[in-house]
Formats: sequence, C-alpha cells, structure tokens
Amino acid sequence: MTEALISRLSDQGYNLVIEGTGRTTDVPIQTATMLQAKGYETKMYVMAVPKINSYLGTIERYETMYADDPMTARATPKQAHDIVVKNLPTNLETLHKTGFFSDIRLYNREGVKLYSSLETPSISPKETLERELNRKVSGKEIQPTLERIEQKMVQNQHQETPEFKAIQLEWQQFF
Repeated sequence: MTEALISRLSDQGYNLVIEGTGRTTDVPIQTATMLQAKGYETKMYVMAVPKINSYLGTIERYETMYADDPMTARATPKQAHDIVVKNLPTNLETLHKTGFFSDIRLYNREGVKLYSSLETPSISPKETLERELNRKVSGKEIQPTLERIEQKMVQNQHQETPEFKAIQLEWQQFF
C-alpha cells in the first residue's frame, strides 16, 4: 500500500516526506533508487534520541492513540524497538556509503542538527547516532515524559500492563 502510494504520488511530481524505522536498508535504497529514476533528489533526516526516550516515545504514542481510538492504536513491542535501535547505526552507515542520499542529517527532538553528511562527507553518521542513542538522561530531563505517560496509562486503565510496570521502574531508577 505504502509503495503504491509513493509510486503514484511521485509519478504526479509531488514533493514527498516518507517516514520509516530504519530497521533495514532495503526499503530506503529501493525507494531512493525509484525516486531518483523519476528525477527526485533524495535526502534522509533521522531523529537521534537516547534509547530510553525513544522507547518511552513509543509507549506515549500508543497511549495517545488508544485514548483517541482503541481499535486503531498501534503498539510497538519492546523487542521490535530494541532491534531497530541496535541495527539503526550500522544501517545508517551503510546508507551513507551507498551515496543514494544527497544529504543525511541527524536531529534531536529539540530540532538541533547534530550531523550533516554535506558538512562532513568523510565522517559516517554512525558515531553521532550511537553517541546520542547511548547518552544517559537525567531524572530532570526524563521526568516530564514519565509523568505524561503515567497519566495517560492511568486514564486508559493500563496500570496492569508490563509497560506500566516498566514506567514505575524508570521512576525508581531516577528518583
């Protein structure tokens, strides 16, 4: 479905922003190849955040979606998240080496650019991404996120879930 939509819209010349997880390199390479054959310039922008913030973001997204419509809420199992986090730096390095993207940039959630392959073409984005993924967060930094998620989980009556227990453990670790 997604591929058909990208193909159709690119045939019509639309500017496209395509979201993906970076779980593999196959889809980004195939998509970039197809778009470049149609005259598109391809760039890749990656959100670089600490692992814990990334995982908590998946829980918060699910709880927000669940509150809106429980039938369409999309949960991300922790194992699936962790596989992506583990593979993303190497996948990004592979994509950098292919040259399929005219620029690869890394940004944090505050919108600060951490890396650009245009500015440092001989440096792989892998190290910058790994540094941010593995960055330790302070209790002060993570507290607002934990509070928001806990509030949403209570509202959705998800106090008995493994994710709620994980949130409680995070609280204990920081406070």
